[in-house]
Amino acid sequence: METINQSEKNAERGSLGNFRKAQLILAAALVASTTVPKGVKAQESYQDPIPMVEPLRAYGPYPNKEEMFNNQNPRYSPVCYQLEVGDNISVKLEEEEREFDKSVLDLSNWQMNKMELESINFKEDGYSVTTIAEETDLYSIPLLQSTFIHKKYNDSRPVKKVSVPPSMSFSILQERTLQGENGESIKLGLISNEFKNQQALVLVMSAKDKYGVEEVFVEKEAIEDESILASSMDITNGLIRKGGDQQFYVNGNTSEQIDLLYSLEDFTFLEEFIKDDQTIQSFINLKNKFLEYDTSTNDLPKFLQTTDWYKEMVEKNGEEVVKEALKIPYIVRIPSQPLQCVGFVEMMEELYPELDMVDISSFPTEKGAQSLIPASLYSNYYKEEPNVAKLYNGGIGIGGYPIPIDEYRRGDIFVISGGDFGHTGLVLGKYEFNGQKLLLLADSNKLIDGMVRLYVANENNIDKLLGEQRFILRKSN
Repeated sequence: METINQSEKNAERGSLGNFRKAQLILAAALVASTTVPKGVKAQESYQDPIPMVEPLRAYGPYPNKEEMFNNQNPRYSPVCYQLEVGDNISVKLEEEEREFDKSVLDLSNWQMNKMELESINFKEDGYSVTTIAEETDLYSIPLLQSTFIHKKYNDSRPVKKVSVPPSMSFSILQERTLQGENGESIKLGLISNEFKNQQALVLVMSAKDKYGVEEVFVEKEAIEDESILASSMDITNGLIRKGGDQQFYVNGNTSEQIDLLYSLEDFTFLEEFIKDDQTIQSFINLKNKFLEYDTSTNDLPKFLQTTDWYKEMVEKNGEEVVKEALKIPYIVRIPSQPLQCVGFVEMMEELYPELDMVDISSFPTEKGAQSLIPASLYSNYYKEEPNVAKLYNGGIGIGGYPIPIDEYRRGDIFVISGGDFGHTGLVLGKYEFNGQKLLLLADSNKLIDGMVRLYVANENNIDKLLGEQRFILRKSN
Protein backbone atom coordinates (compact mmCIF):
# COMPACT_ATOMS: atom_id res chain seq x y z
CA MET A 1 0.00 0.00 0.00
CA GLU A 2 1.36 3.38 -1.08
CA THR A 3 2.05 5.99 1.58
CA ILE A 4 1.22 9.71 1.18
CA ASN A 5 3.16 12.22 3.26
CA GLN A 6 1.43 15.09 5.04
CA SER A 7 2.52 17.85 2.62
CA GLU A 8 0.99 15.95 -0.30
CA LYS A 9 -2.25 15.53 1.66
CA ASN A 10 -2.36 19.26 2.39
CA ALA A 11 -1.75 20.11 -1.26
CA GLU A 12 -4.52 17.77 -2.35
CA ARG A 13 -6.89 19.17 0.27
CA GLY A 14 -6.08 22.74 -0.86
CA SER A 15 -6.68 21.95 -4.49
CA LEU A 16 -10.00 20.29 -3.70
CA GLY A 17 -10.98 23.37 -1.73
CA ASN A 18 -10.16 25.62 -4.66
CA PHE A 19 -12.12 23.39 -6.99
CA ARG A 20 -15.09 23.55 -4.65
CA LYS A 21 -14.85 27.34 -4.63
CA ALA A 22 -14.99 27.36 -8.37
CA GLN A 23 -18.10 25.18 -8.29
CA LEU A 24 -19.77 27.62 -5.93
CA ILE A 25 -18.92 30.62 -8.08
CA LEU A 26 -20.38 28.84 -11.12
CA ALA A 27 -23.50 27.86 -9.18
CA ALA A 28 -23.97 31.45 -8.00
CA ALA A 29 -23.73 32.70 -11.55
CA LEU A 30 -26.34 30.21 -12.74
CA VAL A 31 -28.72 31.03 -9.89
CA ALA A 32 -28.39 34.75 -10.45
CA SER A 33 -29.04 34.36 -14.16
CA THR A 34 -32.14 32.22 -13.75
CA THR A 35 -33.83 34.21 -10.98
CA VAL A 36 -36.28 36.93 -11.89
CA PRO A 37 -34.75 40.23 -10.68
CA LYS A 38 -36.55 42.39 -8.18
CA GLY A 39 -38.90 44.93 -9.69
CA VAL A 40 -39.89 42.79 -12.68
CA LYS A 41 -43.65 42.38 -12.44
CA ALA A 42 -44.47 40.72 -15.74
CA GLN A 43 -42.72 37.51 -14.80
CA GLU A 44 -44.38 35.53 -17.53
CA SER A 45 -42.75 37.79 -20.18
CA TYR A 46 -39.39 37.96 -18.46
CA GLN A 47 -36.59 36.37 -20.47
CA ASP A 48 -33.62 34.90 -18.66
CA PRO A 49 -30.37 36.53 -19.69
CA ILE A 50 -27.62 34.27 -20.92
CA PRO A 51 -24.95 33.85 -18.23
CA MET A 52 -21.41 34.92 -18.94
CA VAL A 53 -19.02 32.37 -17.51
CA GLU A 54 -15.33 33.10 -17.68
CA PRO A 55 -12.97 30.18 -18.26
CA LEU A 56 -11.40 28.94 -14.98
CA ARG A 57 -7.80 27.94 -14.64
CA ALA A 58 -6.91 24.58 -13.18
CA TYR A 59 -6.24 24.53 -9.44
CA GLY A 60 -4.36 21.23 -9.24
CA PRO A 61 -3.15 18.70 -8.42
CA TYR A 62 -0.53 19.34 -11.13
CA PRO A 63 1.37 16.60 -12.93
CA ASN A 64 4.66 18.51 -12.71
CA LYS A 65 6.24 21.70 -11.42
CA GLU A 66 6.12 23.44 -14.80
CA GLU A 67 2.35 22.96 -15.06
CA MET A 68 1.94 24.19 -11.46
CA PHE A 69 4.02 27.30 -12.21
CA ASN A 70 2.09 28.14 -15.39
CA ASN A 71 -1.26 27.88 -13.63
CA GLN A 72 -0.26 29.70 -10.47
CA ASN A 73 1.40 32.49 -12.45
CA PRO A 74 -0.84 32.93 -15.52
CA ARG A 75 -0.27 35.62 -18.16
CA TYR A 76 -3.87 36.65 -17.64
CA SER A 77 -6.45 35.74 -15.06
CA PRO A 78 -10.20 35.56 -15.42
CA VAL A 79 -12.10 38.35 -13.76
CA CYS A 80 -14.49 36.89 -11.21
CA TYR A 81 -17.45 38.84 -9.96
CA GLN A 82 -19.30 38.23 -6.75
CA LEU A 83 -22.85 37.64 -7.94
CA GLU A 84 -25.92 37.94 -5.80
CA VAL A 85 -29.54 37.18 -6.52
CA GLY A 86 -31.12 40.27 -8.05
CA ASP A 87 -27.99 41.47 -9.85
CA ASN A 88 -28.66 42.46 -13.49
CA ILE A 89 -26.47 40.58 -15.95
CA SER A 90 -26.46 41.91 -19.52
CA VAL A 91 -24.92 40.16 -22.49
CA LYS A 92 -24.44 41.07 -26.13
CA LEU A 93 -26.24 38.57 -28.28
CA GLU A 94 -24.59 37.62 -31.51
CA GLU A 95 -26.73 38.55 -34.44
CA GLU A 96 -28.33 35.53 -35.99
CA GLU A 97 -27.15 34.66 -39.47
CA ARG A 98 -29.40 36.41 -41.97
CA GLU A 99 -31.13 34.63 -44.80
CA PHE A 100 -30.90 36.02 -48.33
CA ASP A 101 -33.68 38.53 -49.03
CA LYS A 102 -35.28 37.12 -52.18
CA SER A 103 -37.22 40.32 -52.84
CA VAL A 104 -34.10 41.75 -54.49
CA LEU A 105 -34.72 39.32 -57.36
CA ASP A 106 -38.24 40.60 -58.00
CA LEU A 107 -38.09 42.65 -61.20
CA SER A 108 -41.04 44.77 -60.06
CA ASN A 109 -38.91 45.96 -57.08
CA TRP A 110 -35.98 47.15 -59.17
CA GLN A 111 -37.35 50.63 -59.72
CA MET A 112 -37.95 51.05 -55.97
CA ASN A 113 -34.38 49.84 -55.29
CA LYS A 114 -33.12 52.24 -57.99
CA MET A 115 -31.30 49.46 -59.78
CA GLU A 116 -29.01 50.68 -62.55
CA LEU A 117 -26.68 49.02 -65.01
CA GLU A 118 -23.21 49.20 -63.47
CA SER A 119 -21.13 47.24 -65.98
CA ILE A 120 -21.14 44.92 -68.98
CA ASN A 121 -18.48 42.29 -69.45
CA PHE A 122 -18.09 40.19 -72.59
CA LYS A 123 -17.13 36.61 -71.78
CA GLU A 124 -14.56 34.59 -73.64
CA ASP A 125 -15.67 32.00 -76.20
CA GLY A 126 -16.73 28.78 -74.53
CA TYR A 127 -17.56 30.36 -71.16
CA SER A 128 -20.33 28.26 -69.65
CA VAL A 129 -22.09 27.85 -66.31
CA THR A 130 -24.25 25.23 -64.63
CA THR A 131 -27.14 25.96 -62.28
CA ILE A 132 -26.63 24.76 -58.70
CA ALA A 133 -29.71 26.16 -56.96
CA GLU A 134 -33.05 24.39 -56.67
CA GLU A 135 -34.58 27.19 -58.74
CA THR A 136 -32.81 29.79 -60.88
CA ASP A 137 -34.61 32.68 -62.57
CA LEU A 138 -34.35 32.93 -66.35
CA TYR A 139 -35.98 35.57 -68.55
CA SER A 140 -37.15 35.18 -72.15
CA ILE A 141 -37.24 38.56 -73.92
CA PRO A 142 -39.06 38.88 -77.28
CA LEU A 143 -37.02 40.50 -80.06
CA LEU A 144 -37.35 41.75 -83.58
CA GLN A 145 -35.34 40.03 -86.26
CA SER A 146 -32.74 42.78 -85.74
CA THR A 147 -32.38 41.67 -82.05
CA PHE A 148 -33.91 44.94 -80.77
CA ILE A 149 -36.80 44.87 -78.31
CA HIS A 150 -39.62 46.40 -80.31
CA LYS A 151 -41.63 48.27 -77.73
CA LYS A 152 -44.10 49.70 -80.22
CA TYR A 153 -45.50 46.51 -81.68
CA ASN A 154 -44.44 43.73 -79.32
CA ASP A 155 -47.34 43.98 -76.87
CA SER A 156 -48.58 40.50 -77.76
CA ARG A 157 -45.23 38.94 -76.85
CA PRO A 158 -44.46 39.50 -73.17
CA VAL A 159 -41.23 38.93 -71.31
CA LYS A 160 -41.51 35.60 -69.50
CA LYS A 161 -39.76 34.54 -66.31
CA VAL A 162 -39.25 30.81 -65.70
CA SER A 163 -37.49 28.84 -62.96
CA VAL A 164 -34.94 26.40 -64.32
CA PRO A 165 -33.88 23.37 -62.25
CA PRO A 166 -30.34 22.50 -61.10
CA SER A 167 -27.74 20.93 -63.41
CA MET A 168 -28.75 23.02 -66.43
CA SER A 169 -25.78 24.22 -68.48
CA PHE A 170 -25.61 27.36 -70.63
CA SER A 171 -22.99 29.16 -72.69
CA ILE A 172 -22.76 32.83 -71.63
CA LEU A 173 -21.97 35.66 -74.06
CA GLN A 174 -22.19 38.66 -71.78
CA GLU A 175 -22.35 39.41 -68.06
CA ARG A 176 -24.37 42.40 -66.87
CA THR A 177 -24.10 43.73 -63.31
CA LEU A 178 -26.96 45.74 -61.82
CA GLN A 179 -26.45 47.89 -58.72
CA GLY A 180 -29.05 49.30 -56.29
CA GLU A 181 -28.80 52.38 -54.10
CA ASN A 182 -28.58 50.35 -50.85
CA GLY A 183 -25.87 47.94 -51.99
CA GLU A 184 -28.11 45.42 -53.74
CA SER A 185 -26.54 43.82 -56.80
CA ILE A 186 -27.53 41.25 -59.41
CA LYS A 187 -25.35 39.52 -62.00
CA LEU A 188 -27.08 38.48 -65.20
CA GLY A 189 -25.79 36.30 -68.03
CA LEU A 190 -26.90 36.68 -71.66
CA ILE A 191 -27.17 33.11 -72.96
CA SER A 192 -25.74 32.19 -76.35
CA ASN A 193 -28.73 30.90 -78.30
CA GLU A 194 -28.12 32.65 -81.66
CA PHE A 195 -31.29 34.62 -80.84
CA LYS A 196 -33.39 31.70 -82.05
CA ASN A 197 -37.17 32.05 -81.83
CA GLN A 198 -36.46 35.81 -81.87
CA GLN A 199 -35.77 35.86 -78.17
CA ALA A 200 -32.93 36.79 -75.84
CA LEU A 201 -32.43 34.53 -72.81
CA VAL A 202 -31.03 36.07 -69.63
CA LEU A 203 -30.00 33.99 -66.59
CA VAL A 204 -29.74 35.32 -63.02
CA MET A 205 -26.30 34.07 -61.94
CA SER A 206 -25.94 35.62 -58.48
CA ALA A 207 -27.41 38.36 -56.29
CA LYS A 208 -26.65 40.25 -53.09
CA ASP A 209 -29.22 41.92 -50.86
CA LYS A 210 -28.84 45.22 -48.98
CA TYR A 211 -27.47 43.40 -45.93
CA GLY A 212 -24.60 41.97 -47.98
CA VAL A 213 -26.00 38.41 -47.98
CA GLU A 214 -25.13 36.79 -51.30
CA GLU A 215 -26.88 33.95 -53.10
CA VAL A 216 -25.07 32.18 -55.95
CA PHE A 217 -27.18 30.29 -58.46
CA VAL A 218 -24.55 29.01 -60.92
CA GLU A 219 -20.99 27.83 -61.02
CA LYS A 220 -18.54 28.06 -63.89
CA GLU A 221 -18.08 24.73 -65.63
CA ALA A 222 -16.33 23.90 -68.88
CA ILE A 223 -18.79 22.05 -71.12
CA GLU A 224 -17.17 20.27 -74.05
CA ASP A 225 -20.18 18.17 -74.98
CA GLU A 226 -22.48 20.38 -77.07
CA SER A 227 -25.35 17.95 -76.53
CA ILE A 228 -25.45 18.96 -72.84
CA LEU A 229 -25.97 22.60 -73.80
CA ALA A 230 -28.55 21.62 -76.42
CA SER A 231 -30.48 19.50 -73.92
CA SER A 232 -30.58 22.37 -71.42
CA MET A 233 -31.88 24.70 -74.14
CA ASP A 234 -34.62 22.22 -75.10
CA ILE A 235 -35.80 21.97 -71.49
CA THR A 236 -35.68 25.76 -71.10
CA ASN A 237 -37.69 26.39 -74.28
CA GLY A 238 -40.24 23.87 -73.06
CA LEU A 239 -40.67 25.83 -69.82
CA ILE A 240 -41.05 29.07 -71.78
CA ARG A 241 -43.69 27.59 -74.08
CA LYS A 242 -45.77 26.68 -71.02
CA GLY A 243 -46.05 30.37 -70.20
CA GLY A 244 -43.54 30.82 -67.40
CA ASP A 245 -44.00 31.77 -63.73
CA GLN A 246 -44.49 35.48 -64.46
CA GLN A 247 -45.07 37.69 -67.49
CA PHE A 248 -44.17 41.35 -68.06
CA TYR A 249 -45.32 43.49 -70.97
CA VAL A 250 -42.63 45.50 -72.73
CA ASN A 251 -44.72 48.68 -72.65
CA GLY A 252 -46.01 48.15 -69.10
CA ASN A 253 -44.90 49.40 -65.70
CA THR A 254 -41.69 47.37 -65.89
CA SER A 255 -40.53 48.68 -69.27
CA GLU A 256 -37.41 50.36 -67.86
CA GLN A 257 -36.54 47.28 -65.79
CA ILE A 258 -36.71 45.12 -68.91
CA ASP A 259 -34.07 47.39 -70.47
CA LEU A 260 -31.79 46.44 -67.57
CA LEU A 261 -32.08 42.79 -68.58
CA TYR A 262 -31.13 43.38 -72.20
CA SER A 263 -30.46 46.35 -74.48
CA LEU A 264 -28.27 46.93 -77.52
CA GLU A 265 -28.05 50.61 -76.62
CA ASP A 266 -25.90 50.00 -73.52
CA PHE A 267 -22.30 50.79 -74.37
CA THR A 268 -20.95 52.04 -71.05
CA PHE A 269 -18.13 49.50 -71.35
CA LEU A 270 -16.74 51.64 -74.21
CA GLU A 271 -16.46 54.70 -71.97
CA GLU A 272 -12.65 54.64 -71.88
CA PHE A 273 -12.57 54.53 -75.69
CA ILE A 274 -15.09 57.28 -76.39
CA LYS A 275 -14.96 59.73 -73.44
CA ASP A 276 -12.52 62.03 -75.28
CA ASP A 277 -14.01 61.49 -78.75
CA GLN A 278 -15.77 64.79 -79.43
CA THR A 279 -17.63 63.46 -82.45
CA ILE A 280 -19.17 60.54 -80.59
CA GLN A 281 -19.99 62.74 -77.60
CA SER A 282 -21.78 65.09 -79.98
CA PHE A 283 -23.80 62.18 -81.38
CA ILE A 284 -24.75 61.13 -77.85
CA ASN A 285 -25.92 64.68 -77.17
CA LEU A 286 -28.02 64.66 -80.36
CA LYS A 287 -29.55 61.30 -79.40
CA ASN A 288 -30.55 62.68 -76.01
CA LYS A 289 -32.06 65.80 -77.57
CA PHE A 290 -34.35 63.61 -79.69
CA LEU A 291 -35.71 62.09 -76.48
CA GLU A 292 -36.86 65.58 -75.43
CA TYR A 293 -38.62 66.28 -78.74
CA ASP A 294 -42.41 66.44 -78.74
CA THR A 295 -43.40 64.64 -81.96
CA SER A 296 -46.85 66.22 -81.91
CA THR A 297 -45.29 69.56 -82.95
CA ASN A 298 -44.19 67.97 -86.25
CA ASP A 299 -41.32 70.43 -86.61
CA LEU A 300 -38.01 68.81 -85.74
CA PRO A 301 -35.72 71.49 -87.30
CA LYS A 302 -37.40 74.24 -85.27
CA PHE A 303 -36.87 72.24 -82.07
CA LEU A 304 -33.21 71.47 -82.84
CA GLN A 305 -32.47 75.19 -83.32
CA THR A 306 -33.24 75.70 -79.61
CA THR A 307 -30.62 73.20 -78.41
CA ASP A 308 -26.96 73.39 -77.43
CA TRP A 309 -26.29 70.79 -80.13
CA TYR A 310 -27.37 73.34 -82.75
CA LYS A 311 -25.01 75.95 -81.30
CA GLU A 312 -22.17 73.42 -81.46
CA MET A 313 -22.91 72.70 -85.12
CA VAL A 314 -23.01 76.41 -85.99
CA GLU A 315 -19.66 77.01 -84.31
CA LYS A 316 -18.13 74.12 -86.24
CA ASN A 317 -19.75 74.44 -89.67
CA GLY A 318 -21.24 77.92 -89.90
CA GLU A 319 -24.91 78.87 -89.69
CA GLU A 320 -25.55 78.63 -93.43
CA VAL A 321 -24.40 74.99 -93.65
CA VAL A 322 -26.41 73.99 -90.58
CA LYS A 323 -29.62 75.64 -91.74
CA GLU A 324 -29.30 73.93 -95.09
CA ALA A 325 -28.79 70.55 -93.41
CA LEU A 326 -31.85 71.08 -91.21
CA LYS A 327 -34.07 71.34 -94.27
CA ILE A 328 -33.62 67.60 -94.85
CA PRO A 329 -36.20 66.42 -92.27
CA TYR A 330 -38.84 68.42 -94.17
CA ILE A 331 -38.40 66.24 -97.28
CA VAL A 332 -40.30 63.34 -95.67
CA ARG A 333 -42.50 64.69 -92.89
CA ILE A 334 -44.28 62.07 -90.76
CA PRO A 335 -45.29 63.23 -87.24
CA SER A 336 -44.45 59.94 -85.53
CA GLN A 337 -41.20 59.56 -87.52
CA PRO A 338 -39.44 62.94 -87.33
CA LEU A 339 -36.25 61.82 -89.12
CA GLN A 340 -35.97 59.05 -91.68
CA CYS A 341 -32.84 56.90 -91.89
CA VAL A 342 -31.69 58.24 -95.29
CA GLY A 343 -32.25 61.82 -94.16
CA PHE A 344 -30.22 61.17 -91.00
CA VAL A 345 -27.23 59.90 -93.02
CA GLU A 346 -27.43 62.91 -95.36
CA MET A 347 -27.52 65.33 -92.41
CA MET A 348 -24.59 63.67 -90.65
CA GLU A 349 -22.49 63.74 -93.83
CA GLU A 350 -22.96 67.54 -94.03
CA LEU A 351 -22.55 68.31 -90.32
CA TYR A 352 -19.68 65.93 -89.41
CA PRO A 353 -17.10 66.31 -92.20
CA GLU A 354 -14.48 64.69 -89.95
CA LEU A 355 -16.18 61.32 -90.56
CA ASP A 356 -15.27 61.56 -94.26
CA MET A 357 -18.56 59.97 -95.39
CA VAL A 358 -19.64 59.49 -98.97
CA ASP A 359 -22.27 61.99 -100.15
CA ILE A 360 -25.50 60.09 -100.95
CA SER A 361 -27.72 63.14 -101.51
CA SER A 362 -27.89 62.49 -105.29
CA PHE A 363 -28.61 58.76 -104.99
CA PRO A 364 -32.01 57.33 -105.99
CA THR A 365 -34.29 56.37 -103.08
CA GLU A 366 -37.54 55.37 -104.79
CA LYS A 367 -37.49 52.06 -102.91
CA GLY A 368 -36.17 53.52 -99.70
CA ALA A 369 -32.70 52.95 -98.27
CA GLN A 370 -32.11 49.73 -100.18
CA SER A 371 -32.14 51.73 -103.43
CA LEU A 372 -28.72 53.04 -102.37
CA ILE A 373 -27.13 49.64 -103.07
CA PRO A 374 -25.57 49.30 -106.55
CA ALA A 375 -27.36 46.53 -108.45
CA SER A 376 -24.08 44.80 -109.31
CA LEU A 377 -23.43 44.00 -105.64
CA TYR A 378 -26.51 41.78 -105.39
CA SER A 379 -24.87 39.30 -107.76
CA ASN A 380 -22.22 38.68 -105.12
CA TYR A 381 -24.73 37.11 -102.77
CA TYR A 382 -23.09 34.78 -100.22
CA LYS A 383 -19.74 34.81 -102.00
CA GLU A 384 -16.70 34.91 -99.74
CA GLU A 385 -14.72 37.39 -101.82
CA PRO A 386 -15.70 41.06 -101.67
CA ASN A 387 -17.24 42.75 -104.68
CA VAL A 388 -16.66 46.44 -105.30
CA ALA A 389 -18.80 48.78 -107.38
CA LYS A 390 -18.13 52.41 -108.28
CA LEU A 391 -20.69 54.96 -107.15
CA TYR A 392 -22.00 57.98 -109.06
CA ASN A 393 -19.93 60.51 -107.18
CA GLY A 394 -16.63 58.68 -107.05
CA GLY A 395 -17.31 56.62 -103.91
CA ILE A 396 -17.39 52.82 -103.79
CA GLY A 397 -19.89 50.20 -102.74
CA ILE A 398 -18.68 46.98 -101.10
CA GLY A 399 -20.67 43.90 -100.25
CA GLY A 400 -22.98 41.13 -101.18
CA TYR A 401 -21.27 38.83 -98.65
CA PRO A 402 -20.95 38.64 -94.82
CA ILE A 403 -18.47 41.49 -94.38
CA PRO A 404 -16.48 40.83 -91.18
CA ILE A 405 -16.16 43.51 -88.53
CA ASP A 406 -12.46 44.00 -89.33
CA GLU A 407 -13.33 45.39 -92.78
CA TYR A 408 -15.54 48.23 -91.52
CA ARG A 409 -14.15 51.75 -91.09
CA ARG A 410 -15.25 54.83 -89.20
CA GLY A 411 -17.51 56.85 -91.51
CA ASP A 412 -18.74 53.84 -93.50
CA ILE A 413 -22.43 53.91 -94.40
CA PHE A 414 -24.08 50.52 -93.89
CA VAL A 415 -27.15 49.57 -95.90
CA ILE A 416 -29.55 46.76 -95.08
CA SER A 417 -31.61 45.18 -97.84
CA GLY A 418 -35.01 43.69 -97.16
CA GLY A 419 -38.52 44.59 -96.15
CA ASP A 420 -40.36 47.38 -97.91
CA PHE A 421 -37.61 50.00 -97.74
CA GLY A 422 -34.46 48.58 -96.17
CA HIS A 423 -32.42 50.63 -93.71
CA THR A 424 -29.22 52.63 -93.49
CA GLY A 425 -26.94 54.16 -90.87
CA LEU A 426 -23.27 54.83 -90.24
CA VAL A 427 -20.25 53.46 -88.38
CA LEU A 428 -18.96 55.71 -85.60
CA GLY A 429 -16.14 53.48 -84.41
CA LYS A 430 -14.51 50.06 -84.33
CA TYR A 431 -13.12 48.63 -81.07
CA GLU A 432 -11.87 45.51 -79.36
CA PHE A 433 -13.03 44.84 -75.81
CA ASN A 434 -12.25 41.69 -73.78
CA GLY A 435 -11.37 39.86 -76.97
CA GLN A 436 -14.60 40.89 -78.72
CA LYS A 437 -14.55 42.99 -81.90
CA LEU A 438 -17.25 45.64 -81.85
CA LEU A 439 -18.81 48.33 -84.03
CA LEU A 440 -20.52 51.43 -82.62
CA LEU A 441 -23.35 52.25 -85.02
CA ALA A 442 -25.68 55.23 -85.35
CA ASP A 443 -28.97 55.61 -87.23
CA SER A 444 -32.46 57.03 -87.08
CA ASN A 445 -35.92 55.47 -87.35
CA LYS A 446 -34.59 51.96 -86.72
CA LEU A 447 -37.74 51.11 -84.78
CA ILE A 448 -40.14 53.18 -86.90
CA ASP A 449 -40.17 55.99 -84.33
CA GLY A 450 -37.86 58.54 -85.94
CA MET A 451 -35.46 58.49 -82.96
CA VAL A 452 -31.66 58.64 -83.22
CA ARG A 453 -29.94 55.60 -81.72
CA LEU A 454 -26.40 54.51 -80.96
CA TYR A 455 -25.86 50.78 -80.45
CA VAL A 456 -23.25 48.05 -80.61
CA ALA A 457 -22.80 45.27 -83.15
CA ASN A 458 -20.58 42.35 -82.15
CA GLU A 459 -19.58 39.04 -83.65
CA ASN A 460 -22.64 37.33 -82.16
CA ASN A 461 -25.37 39.68 -83.34
CA ILE A 462 -24.02 41.28 -86.53
CA ASP A 463 -25.81 38.78 -88.79
CA LYS A 464 -29.12 39.77 -87.21
CA LEU A 465 -28.38 43.50 -87.04
CA LEU A 466 -26.90 44.09 -90.49
CA GLY A 467 -27.95 40.94 -92.33
CA GLU A 468 -25.95 38.02 -93.65
CA GLN A 469 -25.67 39.84 -96.99
CA ARG A 470 -24.07 43.13 -95.99
CA PHE A 471 -23.32 46.34 -97.88
CA ILE A 472 -21.05 49.34 -97.29
CA LEU A 473 -20.95 52.71 -99.06
CA ARG A 474 -17.54 54.35 -98.61
CA LYS A 475 -15.82 57.50 -99.78
CA SER A 476 -12.93 56.33 -101.94
CA ASN A 477 -9.48 57.55 -100.97
